[in-house]
Amino acid sequence: MSVVSRNIKRLLLYKLSLYRFKELGFEKVYSYSIANATGVSATQVRKDFAEFGIKGNKRGGFSIGTLIEGF
Repeated sequence: MSVVSRNIKRLLLYKLSLYRFKELGFEKVYSYSIANATGVSATQVRKDFAEFGIKGNKRGGFSIGTLIEGF
């Protein structure tokens, strides 16, 4: 599997997990929560988000609505 294919697959997994978190009533999410839901490391989640200019807050996490719009 090429690097691009793996990146796209991860991004799709992130988006699906964000929709699940939103359905459960969450408004914010942390990289480690997304990592646990998708099977990747929290560091990889942050790196992938950084490539798209998405920044979180250590104590505040990421806004789910903003992330979904960003994808």
